[in-house]
Amino acid sequence: MVPGILLALMYSSVIGGGEAVDREGGHPLSMAWLRVRFADEAVQLEYRVQTLTIMDIPGLGADLDGDRTLSAAEAEGIWPELRDRLEGALVLDMDGTAWAPAFENFEMDGGGNHLLLRARRALAGIPESLRVTSHHFYDEGNPSHRLHITVEGMGAGELFYLLDRDLLTASFPPPPGDAGAGLHYADRPWAALMDYGRLGFDHVLEGLDHLAFLLALLFGVAGLRALVVAVTAFTLAHSVTLAVSALGLFSLPPDFVEPVIAASVVVVLWMHLAKGAAESRAWLPAFAFGLFHGFGFAGALGAIGLPAGMRGPALVGFNLGVEAGQLSFLLPVALVAAFTVSKVAAARTEAARLQAGAVVGAVALHLVGGVMQGTLPGVGLLATAWQPVPGSILAAGLVALALRARGGPQTGALLRALGTSLLLAVLFDAGRALGAGN
Repeated sequence: MVPGILLALMYSSVIGGGEAVDREGGHPLSMAWLRVRFADEAVQLEYRVQTLTIMDIPGLGADLDGDRTLSAAEAEGIWPELRDRLEGALVLDMDGTAWAPAFENFEMDGGGNHLLLRARRALAGIPESLRVTSHHFYDEGNPSHRLHITVEGMGAGELFYLLDRDLLTASFPPPPGDAGAGLHYADRPWAALMDYGRLGFDHVLEGLDHLAFLLALLFGVAGLRALVVAVTAFTLAHSVTLAVSALGLFSLPPDFVEPVIAASVVVVLWMHLAKGAAESRAWLPAFAFGLFHGFGFAGALGAIGLPAGMRGPALVGFNLGVEAGQLSFLLPVALVAAFTVSKVAAARTEAARLQAGAVVGAVALHLVGGVMQGTLPGVGLLATAWQPVPGSILAAGLVALALRARGGPQTGALLRALGTSLLLAVLFDAGRALGAGN
């Protein structure tokens, strides 16, 4: 259904940079978490920052080996300069007295995915007012960065704000009539719904695996009705598991969910290419794999956190944002694809379909190779940028065996398309390896 040239453009623009990134630079969903706790005649800070956010800072030289991870040794090497950059850009004003905390050391947290910074200051008593101002990471690093602030010990329950580059200061308790972003959500559910809706919208458009799955579904729909049914099934499934996981009722570990999501793109794509749109029932895999995609969305939401007292509106807002993001991506692609196919001669439709499938297949193989990185024997001997290649080759081999076992007159054409997918995936990783070498 989707022409090859359209998907080629998508492949070069979305995956060409090496990761799904926002248009302004930096990695998707850049977050930091600041917990301010008043207790025992002191204010205690826990400041947790993603290592990817730190690596986004230009000129810092954090990622020496270009593997998009920050090792303990690399963190130690940049710590003096990073500490200087952090100093003075985070200020707490308590009853008119300003405090710029100094972070003397750091800990690696979350499996090396975060730096945890701590600070403490003695107080005579709990302040009546608090203002938190942060300039970290917006002007240098990632302009889409957000700071999640939780305050404990000022009144009943927790106070929650979400800051971004358009709102650099949060006041606790919130001033009467505050109508901007970062509201005290316990008083304004619509603020939670809108803020989390924006986060959900951004997340799905920055998630290459989810977008690739939507594209794979298109190859199994033969018309508007089938598209609506498939998208509805996917929405229902991931909405259920997103809610169940976000509310703490049941969840699956990311180490299991992420490989399943990557594999879902491969399975659905080649199943639909082999069966053809007329015989495929896309709603079935859309619902089945949508359950796992929901756990993936919940993982992102869990990293952000749900505000105390406003869990319901925040969850609904995030889910609505995800749906809006899906539609904003899928509808234009489907409309342009349908128009283009209507202009292609009937004899060339299947060839164009396989060309497009080969491009999406390359994305799928790269995703699978990425989640298998480091799990296959000998992979650790390869340069980091090459490590997805063995997983991509293994996945392509399994697909080839399945296509041969299925048989049919299209087997040869499908295998050639699969070979093109593998070649594109390997060339992409080769480009990344050469880029890292420079």
